[in-house]
Amino acid sequence: MTIKRTAITTACLLACIGSGMAAAPDGPHAAARPGRAGGIDCRKNNMHLCPEGEFAVGKDQWGEIVRVNMLKIKDWSKVPGVKKAWPMQGFEGVPGMAFHPVISEVKDVDGDGKLDIFRRRSEHAGEGIERLDYDDGSVVWVSEPVGALSGDESRLPVFDLHGKGRYSVVHAAREDDCFALWCLDVRTGRTEWRAPFGDGVKRNYGNGQGDVVVGRFLDRKTRAVVVRDGGVLHCYDHTGKKAWTHDTKLRGGNAYAHELCRHDADGDGLDEVFPNWQKLMMGLRGDGTILWQDTTQAAHSDYLVCADVDADGKTELIYDHHEGAGPAYVVEAMTGNLRMKIDYRKEGLRNAQNIAVGDFDPAR
Repeated sequence: MTIKRTAITTACLLACIGSGMAAAPDGPHAAARPGRAGGIDCRKNNMHLCPEGEFAVGKDQWGEIVRVNMLKIKDWSKVPGVKKAWPMQGFEGVPGMAFHPVISEVKDVDGDGKLDIFRRRSEHAGEGIERLDYDDGSVVWVSEPVGALSGDESRLPVFDLHGKGRYSVVHAAREDDCFALWCLDVRTGRTEWRAPFGDGVKRNYGNGQGDVVVGRFLDRKTRAVVVRDGGVLHCYDHTGKKAWTHDTKLRGGNAYAHELCRHDADGDGLDEVFPNWQKLMMGLRGDGTILWQDTTQAAHSDYLVCADVDADGKTELIYDHHEGAGPAYVVEAMTGNLRMKIDYRKEGLRNAQNIAVGDFDPAR
């Protein structure tokens, strides 16, 4: 009974998230994927909700809703709910030097109670990572150039890799003849290490090139980094030394990917790795040992979530078995054994771009 109630809660949440969401077709694979006919166009869907002015405040049964016109907004500090706003000082508005907001991170790295901001200055080669001051947005430091953007959702994780209370910024970038994983000291922006991988040829792998996740993969004191290059995973320890490589043999469109996550699924203090591709879902231990594989994956997932869905004390992994069509699979994280399927299309959701899992029923 617990499993049934939790599944319903998750499915309802999926429907809530997707009902107001615009999803764009993903490159040349979009037309070839089943279930794409009549898909949602992010340039048209829900544009009737866009306010005529800079922003507007509405209300529904859950409370106030703030809508912002991204083409007209000039002063974010006036928007209800915004606690801090200042102009970015970089390449905003400079043709050919776009800033991608996904490649950023916010974290208090020096324990002064104030958040520190890190971001890539540009998607293109010739610029580096910068640290910004929370009070006024001024630049604290800029790193050396780190190459061009590798994928349009490349991460910029900030973690204590060394286990000494000192944070580092990690980023994968594309250079002339290779990709490279960069590790920067958050205090100075100095390069701690740089680890080249791959041949540097940009292929249509979605975000599958340069996708990065940080976790306690190799030991319980330090953190390591797993980076993806198409169908290949590389793991580097906290010093930049390669620990292992796993080649799935996926190539071309089969290596198209968005999601890569980590979680200590068995509670032993070491993280497992859960990567997803167009034609494969799998779980690995932090040392690269394969736990399980789902070779029936029909199309890549746009989300990976680990949670104890049925409250049995064990972790489940939730992923989309066919992006844009479902169903969502709930499997045992350590074995891949299927526990349940959630057909969100029967709930009225056309495309699940993300999910959240939790105990949302106040009556329980």
